[in-house]
Amino acid sequence: MDDLSRVDPNLVQKLQTSSGDEPVRAAVSIRRPSGVKPDPDEITTSAHAAIARAADNADVQPNSIQVMPHLALAYVEAPGRLIRELIAQPEVTGAMLGGDTAPEQGSA
Repeated sequence: MDDLSRVDPNLVQKLQTSSGDEPVRAAVSIRRPSGVKPDPDEITTSAHAAIARAADNADVQPNSIQVMPHLALAYVEAPGRLIRELIAQPEVTGAMLGGDTAPEQGSA
């Protein structure tokens, strides 16, 4: 995806300010035909193909992957350079910064 207008500005900022090896969490939308329910098998295949290609291009593997095929989403934690490659894949139609699963320090 060359057009970053479909990428969450928070994700863009995170990718710009982090090192290429720092883990980044992202939720990416996987391309599907408009107006029809996502086909779970096609979404899963497309997501894994895009992630594998991005991993090859970045020469690094993701830390974790969770595909949610009925929503046409994949949640990926990986070094920033892999996430940059992933959002450029043709199967990806949008991306946003993933949430932090660890509790914030000092919160009560």
